[in-house]
Amino acid sequence: MTQISSSRLLSSALTALGAIAEVLVPGDDGYAGTAATLFADGTPDLVVRPLDAAGVAAALRYAADAGLAVTVRSGGHSMAGLSTSADGMIIDTRRISGVRLLDPASGRVRVGAGATWGAVAAALSPLGLGLTAGDTNQVGVGGLTLGGGIGWMVRRHGLAIDSLAAAQVVTADGRLIGAALSLRSLGGAAARVSRDATAFAHRDAEVMVAAAFLLPQPAPPGLLHQALNRWSRVAALGSGAYVGFLGSADPADVAAAYPPDTYRRLAAVKRRYDPGNVFRRTHNILPGRS
Repeated sequence: MTQISSSRLLSSALTALGAIAEVLVPGDDGYAGTAATLFADGTPDLVVRPLDAAGVAAALRYAADAGLAVTVRSGGHSMAGLSTSADGMIIDTRRISGVRLLDPASGRVRVGAGATWGAVAAALSPLGLGLTAGDTNQVGVGGLTLGGGIGWMVRRHGLAIDSLAAAQVVTADGRLIGAALSLRSLGGAAARVSRDATAFAHRDAEVMVAAAFLLPQPAPPGLLHQALNRWSRVAALGSGAYVGFLGSADPADVAAAYPPDTYRRLAAVKRRYDPGNVFRRTHNILPGRS
């Protein structure tokens, strides 16, 4: 355990969170379904399944008090395995999954961060509506949107982030804030800024190329080198990276996804809202210096 025994951790978490979130430890029903994802297996000390943003906020405050590192899971499709962890707390957002049409005239829709794009399509298609979203129905709304959101309708309707009009955001210290404060520096529809000012920094690229190599685990070094060498010859012909398709999360990956100007803007946001780098189990942007 990170700080305390499993039984004590469960007891204290239930006391703090039991009224607003489901709390699981290893061995509980449902634990394995969160700890294991499409691309990685995990062994977190604690899984918390909030029902709403207030539950997410409470989970973050509890994690800080208990000294638990935090991993956030939406659909669980992170190719780099960032949807699960070997310790700490996983905040599983999949119960925050509602899809609601707010305004038929404008087509504005409210979608929970833990919904999948398949659920969004199922809810909207009977209404003759659709969102530019992911290319797989099991991908989560939260993770894909934060990464930009490339999908089937991207050439005509842009990225998922371009359709984002507002968001309810929970900061690293457990505060609930609105989109006007949290997203302005990232761009998107919420800020009414140029698309070039969003966190997705490669809009001038004409083609995106992705490749996957299926290797045994653990892969023999020679086999891994062979696979990576094949890719390096392709990668040398282009530049940049789409964070949603990255299979690793080292500093070179982050630099490829977020070039210097973009990185500096994101680092300023990080410094303001997550100076302690709580959300570091990601393609991590380090808090910028003031």
